[in-house]
Amino acid sequence: MPNLSDEREIIDGLFQDAEDALGRGALGKASLLYQGILRSAPDHVGALRQLAALEANLGDPAIALTLFERAQELNP
Repeated sequence: MPNLSDEREIIDGLFQDAEDALGRGALGKASLLYQGILRSAPDHVGALRQLAALEANLGDPAIALTLFERAQELNP
């Protein structure tokens, strides 16, 4: 049985790495990290919102809208 506390720590670390990459302007790396987080934790609101913002600015607006809507459902 996986230790949920350890899993949360790993996801938090990945999220911080993604935020750091975003801050450095490494948008591709940040996007990949957010996507990785969402594979493990599909309800991670922070990753949903950040990836949606990246998609809205650099990617597919339809994907951005879907991600923003999902984040809003989880955390109105």
